[in-house]
Amino acid sequence: MFQQLKAVPGIVDVNSDQQNRGLQSLVIYDRATAARFGISPQLIDNTLYDAFGQRQVSTMYKSLNQYHVVMEAAPPVLAKPADAAGHLCARARGQQVPLSAIAHYGPAVAPLSVNHQGLFPSVTISFNLLPGVALGDAELAVDGAARRVGLPPTIQTMFTGTAAAYQTSLDSEPYLIGAALMAVYLMLGILYESCIHPVTILSTLPSAGVALCWRSC
Repeated sequence: MFQQLKAVPGIVDVNSDQQNRGLQSLVIYDRATAARFGISPQLIDNTLYDAFGQRQVSTMYKSLNQYHVVMEAAPPVLAKPADAAGHLCARARGQQVPLSAIAHYGPAVAPLSVNHQGLFPSVTISFNLLPGVALGDAELAVDGAARRVGLPPTIQTMFTGTAAAYQTSLDSEPYLIGAALMAVYLMLGILYESCIHPVTILSTLPSAGVALCWRSC
């Protein structure tokens, strides 16, 4: 979607708040080797959580306060999680097995942060318009780009900021036009003291609008 918007004519400075290039270490373990040692995936998960998940192991009670004791790996290991393969051990039948014997670490990417719109995760894509480009035309172009991408039904798109305010003004525009026509009708009715003459005068508005558009083009 981000690349599609960059190709939309009339739109410039396309930017996004999505940060999905964070580095992480992915634990890849050999199921067959782990099974020979009698180690389950849950046991590997618990071992890693003991080192990096800040597991609470005890509570210290004082006269006024209480303090939670948290288990974690040594600071050098926390700085380089990939080096933990030789230090973290999982117990199997009373024995200690290094994680390096059943698993290895692979580089992967992950989001640095997950933004939310209400209760749902969201990604905001912002853009500017070239001089002379109408906001309404830009919104139609953005909607067309979203349709060409073929987003799944679980992903919903919406405008915010100036574009949302513009859409809100368009939603109320028919009511404003109706109220203006009603006010003009009442004024003409009072002026001509008739209910028919205002209708005759207002019936010329469509042709006058077409003529005005024709002259402006």
